[in-house]
Amino acid sequence: MIALPVWVPGDSSYGVRLSIWHNQQTQDAVNTKNHDDYVTLYNNWIVQNTQLQAYHQPIQAPLTPPQKIVFNDDGTTTLSDFPDLKPTVLPPLVVATSPGITGLVAAGTPAQMTQDQKLDAILVLLNALMNK
Repeated sequence: MIALPVWVPGDSSYGVRLSIWHNQQTQDAVNTKNHDDYVTLYNNWIVQNTQLQAYHQPIQAPLTPPQKIVFNDDGTTTLSDFPDLKPTVLPPLVVATSPGITGLVAAGTPAQMTQDQKLDAILVLLNALMNK
């Protein structure tokens, strides 16, 4: 990225350099927003589809990570991948057992569940019992 250009009398390239600098700054802000939005969508997709999978419901289509648009110093643009973003993949379901009760619990479920998680686990167990 180029630094903010300084105008010098007689510099005919100042307007072009200022335009490139502005485009680079704007695209950097857009790339940051796209990255952060995808991270939020990724996390929400995992939570929602893990629950859908546990309820034996169809899952949503996987998300595709956005590409980073880079304004080069010569005014051209190139596309590249964000190195830390990956396509969405669901964690595997594991069978968890407790005394006399068997149900499906997503891998990585915390030992201390919130009230909502407890209710979801009860609904999964009821659904499994009703389908037997």
